[in-house]
This record gives sequence, C-alpha cells and structure tokens, in this order.
Amino acid sequence: MKWIGCVAAGLLLAAGGCSNQEKIPRPQVQFSDSDAGIDGNALTADIEWTNAGGDRLWRNAANWNLGVPTGSNKAAIRQGGVGPIIDSSTTAVANVVVLSDWSSFGDTLDVTGGSLTTSGWFIIGYQAVNDGTFNVSGGTTSVGSDLFVGFNGAGTVNITGGTITVGSTLGIAQLAGSSGDVYLDGGTISCGSLSMLTGAAMDIAGGTLIVNGNVTLTINGYISSGWLTAYGGSGTLAVDYNITNPGKTTVTADSPEKASYPSPANGITGISMNADLSWTAGIYATSHDVYFGTDPSPDATEFQVNQSGTTFEPGTMDLAATYYWRIDEVDTGNPASPWIGDVWSFTTQTGSATLKKGPYLIYPGNNTEIQVLWQLDYTETCSLAWGLDTNYSNGNVSVPEYGTDHQYEYTIGNLTPSAKYYYEVTVGAGTSTGTFLAAPANSATDLKFLMYGDTRTYPADHAVVCAGINSAIASDPNYQTILLFAGDWVGSGDNEDHWTTQYFNRSYPEPMLTQSTVPIQGARGNHERSATGYKKYWPYPYVNSCYWSFDYGPVHVAVVDQYVDYSPGSAQYDWLVNDLSATNKEWKIVMLHEPGWSCKGGHVNEADVQDYIQPLCVQYGVQIVLGGHNHYYSRAVVNGVHHLTSGGGGAPLRTPQDGQPYIISYLETLNFQMVEISGNTMNYQSLMPDGTVIDSFEINTEEK
Repeated sequence: MKWIGCVAAGLLLAAGGCSNQEKIPRPQVQFSDSDAGIDGNALTADIEWTNAGGDRLWRNAANWNLGVPTGSNKAAIRQGGVGPIIDSSTTAVANVVVLSDWSSFGDTLDVTGGSLTTSGWFIIGYQAVNDGTFNVSGGTTSVGSDLFVGFNGAGTVNITGGTITVGSTLGIAQLAGSSGDVYLDGGTISCGSLSMLTGAAMDIAGGTLIVNGNVTLTINGYISSGWLTAYGGSGTLAVDYNITNPGKTTVTADSPEKASYPSPANGITGISMNADLSWTAGIYATSHDVYFGTDPSPDATEFQVNQSGTTFEPGTMDLAATYYWRIDEVDTGNPASPWIGDVWSFTTQTGSATLKKGPYLIYPGNNTEIQVLWQLDYTETCSLAWGLDTNYSNGNVSVPEYGTDHQYEYTIGNLTPSAKYYYEVTVGAGTSTGTFLAAPANSATDLKFLMYGDTRTYPADHAVVCAGINSAIASDPNYQTILLFAGDWVGSGDNEDHWTTQYFNRSYPEPMLTQSTVPIQGARGNHERSATGYKKYWPYPYVNSCYWSFDYGPVHVAVVDQYVDYSPGSAQYDWLVNDLSATNKEWKIVMLHEPGWSCKGGHVNEADVQDYIQPLCVQYGVQIVLGGHNHYYSRAVVNGVHHLTSGGGGAPLRTPQDGQPYIISYLETLNFQMVEISGNTMNYQSLMPDGTVIDSFEINTEEK
C-alpha cells in the first residue's frame, strides 16, 4: 500500500486523499441536571402521546396518558404513528421532548401555528431503531437547550414557515451511525451553535439559518463537505457575518434560476459612490431586468434597463446613502420567466473619498518598523494614528498622497519588539482600524508565523482561506506575525482591475481583516506579468528587480525573482550566495513561485530550482523552500530540504497525481500553513481552511 503523507484528526490515511469524515470537530454533548431523563427515565413524569382522543391536537388532554404535558414533564411521542398537531390555538410547553424513542418508528410532530416551548432539550430519533419527523409550517418553536435531529437514530425536520429557536446546539446526526436531515424550505432556524457530522444534511430552499457568532469557517466547511446545500445542490448559498444580523452568521439560498453573488455584497457599507454593480446570472437567464434606487421595495419606478451583461453602472451615487437593487432573470421563451430576484442593499461612503484597497501591512525588514498602506478612489486628507490601545496615543500623523493613483503609505517607527499595536486610518470623515504585532527582537529564538500562495482569480475561495487564517490567529494571537506568500496574487498583475476585484476585493471581509492585521511578505509569480502592478502595491525593499531578503526573529527569508536570471554568475545568483552565507539565523527559508519538486497535475518541475537553488540550500542549511504555482498542496523532501507547494489560496484547484520523485504528501484542497519555532525545533502543519491538518513534520537542528 502506498501512503500519502496526509494527517487528519491524528490518523494517517491511505492513498486516495483525506476523508471528509469527522472533518468538522463536534462539541462534546453534556446534559445538565435539569436534563435528567436522557436515558428515558421520568423527570416529574413521562407524559406519553396516545392520540386516544383521535383529533391529534396537543392541547386535548385525552390524547395523552396523563393529561397535557406541563413545564416539568417529558413529552414522549413514541406510539409509532402520526403524532400531535400544535395549531394556532395551542400554547404547548414541556421540560423536554423526545420524538421517537424506545422501539418506536415513524413518529411525527406538526407545528402549524401557536407555540411549542421546552426549557431543556428536544431529541428526534433517540435510539438507533428510532425515526422521527418534525414538521413546522408556522408558529414558534423555542428549545431551551439542544435540538438533536438524529441523536442515535434517524431524524428529519421539514420547515416551510414559522420559526425554530434553539438556545444551545442544533446537532444534526449527533452520534456515529445516526442520520439527520433538515429541509429549510421556509421560515427561520436560529441556534446558538451548529454541529453536523457524517450522516447529516441540511438543504436550504427559501428559509434562513442564523447562528450566533462568527461561524463562517464552520459553515463553509459544511458546504465544502456537501452537508449543507441549496435547492438540492443546484442553488447557491450566501453566508455573511454581522451584516444581515449583527453578531450572527446568516445563511440563505438562491435558486439556480435566480441571480446570485451580488457585488457589492448585500448589507455592506462604505461603498464608493462610483461603484459598479455585478452579479452571477441564473442558469436560464438570457437577459436581466435591473432595478435600482433608494426605495427598500424596488418596483417599476426603480426599473433601469433590460440588458444582456451582468454589470450595471449606476453613475455617481450620493454620499452616505443606502441603495436597494434587484435583478430579475429573463428568458422570454420560458413561461416561468422572469425569475424575481432578492432585494440587495449597500450604503455608500460617508466622505468624498473612500478606501479602495487596504489598509494593509508590509514588514520592511526592521523590527522597530511597519508600513501601513492604503488606496482611495479620490484624493482626500488622510491621517494615521497608532498606539498600544485604542487611544492611539503613540503617534498621529498626516499622510500625503504619493504616485498617480491616490495611494498612501506611512512607515511607523520606534516600535517595541513583539508589542501589539492598534492603528486607525482616517479618510475625510471616515475611519478604518487594524492591529499588528511588532516584529520580535533580533535575538528571539521562538516564533510562530503563517504561509500560503496562489490567491488569484476566485476571491470567494480566497475569502474561505483567509477565514481559516483569521481563525488561526484568533485561536493563538502569537501567529499575528508575518504571512509569507508564494506568488500569483491576481489573474494578471498588469490588469489594474484584477487587483481591485480579486486580491483586494472589498466585498469579502475576511481578506480585508487578514490584510489589516498581519504583514504579507510575498514573491512575484508568473501571473504578476511585468510586475508593474505587483511593485505598485507591494513596494518591498528590493535589492533589484523583485528579489530581496529580511530577518524576522530567528528566521531569515530570501525572496527569489524567477523572472529574471538566477543562474550561476548572474547578479541575482551572486546576491543569493552572499545573502545565505552572511546570515547567522538558525532557520532559513527561500521563497519563490515555481517549485523544483511537485506532483504531476499542473506545471512541470522547475529544473533551475533543482540545479541552482537546491545546492545552495544544502550548502547553507536552508530548511524550507516555499513555492506555489501548482494549485494544490504537496511536499517533497530532497536531501533534507522541504520543498513546499502551497498553491491553494483561492486559484482554481488542480488534481495532483503521483509519480514524481521525493513527494511525501499531497492533496487537492485550499490550504495554508502554520509554522512554530521553539529554539532548535520547528513544527510545521499544513491545513485546510476548516482547520483539518493535512500534513505535518518536525525539524530539530541539534540532530544534524
């Protein structure tokens, strides 16, 4: 058996890639004292459904063995047939509810109106033999703690209207071997947290899912696993945090016939008053009816045009105004046309100019400095303030425009190594804030940092990777140091629009958060073309062309430009020899774009890296060569040097194939890397955006 070096949940998986099973960590299920009775024993009393009254009404005492349940009872629906109906005249309460347990099968509970309230849990399909179905078409259902759809058996929720509110966890397919299905065709499900495992499925086709907090990373993991779908898999899902519902993650679905993926994103603020509107067309659309204006309910008055393209130019909009727009998809030959779109909204900037890119950060190579950069759509008075807290008391400067395209830059100095700083960029009457960690002391022996590459083309996928990076930093703030980048930032670096719509796309908050909180230290990729746009937005302290190097705590990083000569005898080769030989850092990384060793499936191995770079790595003790170029993850080990292909930052993925020498690990997935150095030891992990570890290794320099 051939093994792929893929570590997931602590297990080495056989060839064929990493399993999706258990990819999303599940919470441990714990019940409080008030939840006693999970084993089927009585609380104050088990009140069992009998339907002896024959009308199926919950409120009819004749339908229960001991009368209608109260707030201290377990309501047990386990007679193996149609169960209660809660209608508009019913106010139902219970301590806990179990729908299908013991030897029961095929139990139902319908809420058509009124209300159902439990102070504790609600379980559907308690044991392996049980199967229960909960139908909600109206009313309100409030579960005090957890709602388990398929606890150890099978459970189904069909909701076409009304609301289900879960105080704690909505768990779908909670235990191994269980199955749970939720069909959210209307109404709203709100919960404290969401847990889905193998055997779980939720399909949204008209309803809304709301989860407390920022769980976009978890939701996107469920989507990529195929457990969370829209319209049976043919539609698209929209996920936002803190926009539709403050402090919550909201998930809605668009049918494949409707327009989707609006830009500007729904609910976003600070949009340029000269922004264009764009969207993804429905599958049958031959043209698009555009409605646009300040009326929250666009109608014929707001109709603008019927057009074939998916971009609309509204002209110069008012400042600080909220606009509403809708796209109806048209196919004149289809009797179902037009397909009426959702109403989207955005709010324009508050000043005469707005941020077009940034703020974002560069580490210039001095551990007492950091560069803050941004770009506007117009010239405006700008200032930058910073400090050790949000009082920003360490400095406040006016920042002039430079260049010919409304760019701004300021290098903050006199920083205390490793201290956390807060900063605020003021543009006219508006502000944007961020944080950063100053670089560690030159003598530091410990460090944590991040790496990735190839973000071009698909900003939505790049946002998924950045969500993973942001989550890693939130879990361990010591990773808010530097982010090494292996090149191919955008589809074409000579196309100005690509920088705006891809890497710096402001419709996606996750990359903007990454860019504003960690300095990004990158290499030139082949898609940077002439490097005009690359150098414009990433003015690193280049030695020449696009090669340069820097120290960061215990690490030395040499950045190679593969699009100028680096053969022996060239200026870049001589510089690299001098650079690597002069550093006294324990840990050394060479960063470039096109790897010397990678998998089949994509670009071929770069012979010049094998012939020119590899010998220098061996000679001068370089531990890692970071590359990208191939849109997957792989790792090769050649004479002790780890050659990484980190090409999963958002570019279209490719399928890696076996057959190349020295390959230790590979996987087709979006990915990023986490590196921890502690003295003489380096621990490395490559991860999917949801946090699943796909590869890891350790190096100890004392063992050489």
